[in-house]
Amino acid sequence: EQTKTGESIEENIKTQLAKTGFTPYTANEINIMFSQNWFLPISKINEMRRTVYDQLTQIRLANYKREEHQLVKTSHPYPETKLDFMYNVSNKTARKFYERHGVTEIEKAFELQWDPGKSRVMTTKYCIKYELKKCPIHQKDIVGVKVKEPLVLKQGELEYKLKFNCKPCEMEIWEKDAEFEIEEDHFH
Repeated sequence: EQTKTGESIEENIKTQLAKTGFTPYTANEINIMFSQNWFLPISKINEMRRTVYDQLTQIRLANYKREEHQLVKTSHPYPETKLDFMYNVSNKTARKFYERHGVTEIEKAFELQWDPGKSRVMTTKYCIKYELKKCPIHQKDIVGVKVKEPLVLKQGELEYKLKFNCKPCEMEIWEKDAEFEIEEDHFH
């Protein structure tokens, strides 16, 4: 049936058809051609739109060809031949990968070591000596009294020793039972 007011509903139809919702589609251009100014309820327009997008999705899925690429194993040399626990080698697949690439010594991941107790937990550029204004490189003019090392971080029952590598500007965090030499600051 034709519209009762005689006004065109073309813009209203375009607005409804342009709503793509949560679909992967966008309606960039919508052309409507009627022989006369026909009335269509919005519910029917929305139903048509949903049907069209559903059908388009089904067509795309039916014609989709998944491309699969075979991974070709290589044996390019890895830059390191010895890996410590920080490389996090925690399964056979990772171990075989590194061995295939020439690594000869592979330490287990930290969490796989039965009783590490004396391991380095982390190396960081963050430095507590710097925060305390005791950095022998960047704050040598204001250092004053040196801190007594090793410094220890404590949280509840957990304790970690700190080791400072000032030349590369790194701080290492070690488990409390770790033994290491404390390097003297020779930067003055």
